Amino acid sequence: MFQIAGKSLLEYNLDLIAKFAVTSPVEEVLIPVQYQAEKIIDFVSKLSYPFRIECVDPESIGENCFLGTADAVWKLSPQLSRTDAVVILSGDIMSNFSLSHLVDAYYKNKKDHDALGTLGLTSLPVNDALGKYGVIEVDDAQSSLPQIRAFYEKPLTFEVLPSSAIHGSHRAHRVIINPSFYVFATDLLSRENDGIDFGAHIFPHWRESFQSDLYGVMLDGYWNDVGSPDQVKLAAMDILDGKIAVKKDMEYQRTIFCLLGRGTGAENAFLFNTLLSEGYMLKPYAYIYHSLLGKQCKVGERTGIVHSVLGDNVRVGDDVHLDNVVVAPGESIPDATNLSHVVVYDNHTWRATERSHAMVPDLSIGQTTKTF
Repeated sequence: MFQIAGKSLLEYNLDLIAKFAVTSPVEEVLIPVQYQAEKIIDFVSKLSYPFRIECVDPESIGENCFLGTADAVWKLSPQLSRTDAVVILSGDIMSNFSLSHLVDAYYKNKKDHDALGTLGLTSLPVNDALGKYGVIEVDDAQSSLPQIRAFYEKPLTFEVLPSSAIHGSHRAHRVIINPSFYVFATDLLSRENDGIDFGAHIFPHWRESFQSDLYGVMLDGYWNDVGSPDQVKLAAMDILDGKIAVKKDMEYQRTIFCLLGRGTGAENAFLFNTLLSEGYMLKPYAYIYHSLLGKQCKVGERTGIVHSVLGDNVRVGDDVHLDNVVVAPGESIPDATNLSHVVVYDNHTWRATERSHAMVPDLSIGQTTKTF
């Protein structure tokens, strides 16, 4: 599993739940798994948290597959029905939002308005949200607990949104988005499910069909949908810039120029605002700026790494230059390679297409024969 600053995305989410569990009872955390299910189940079995964690694959409950987030939740409803409310988080999110604030808002909205559920809300600049996130129209953008009026699932253009869904000044227009933080009563799971996605299907259907409303709560703090290599890089840069805390039980030494992990050697290397995990080896005159390196990374002589993220066990040869590059765990970069704004995976570079942002293969980078 790809780690960011020594911690998987799954652990960031479990840490968020553990912080909530300090003051509120958490009976169980269910994780629907499908792709690489066995690997995830094995990884989770080695973790230690103050609540029970169960990974559930479709076959274990007599299903062929999970068709989407909402479909998975409905298929797990027998386990979820043991409590009066369920909190839903997306596994692709890195955030420090307060779950206590979210749950408190749910019970207040339920008491005051008989609300079906409460959605966590946050805001983004319009151009950052278009085509990526569901936009939500509320009755009062200044309210901390607004009523939800309408959903617009990943609108592609500014023009399709009503003026009431756009906020802020002319130079800084913002929209309220759905960051995939939900709380609702588990008895709703007994009702028919006619969709596979909460934002696109379930919530709009509930709002139209039931004699009750959905409310939201504005959540403050860091939020990043780490669902693409570009967002992985952004999350790493945000950690370097102090926007979200790194794993507390990892030891780092802070100098005026960099953050150093527990390493095995750095021979006359130049490091600036860089986070190195344990077991690294840097050869003479390596230059690393504003980057994050995973465990057991090896970097060759005269190699420059700038604004980049390297997974665990990456080997980088001599005289290499990496600029805004994400390298998957276990990959090797040959000597004298120059890469910019790409992802390295399966011995190829990959680039995002301009229109769809989907990753497409670019070129083979060959194999390095360098021995460290």
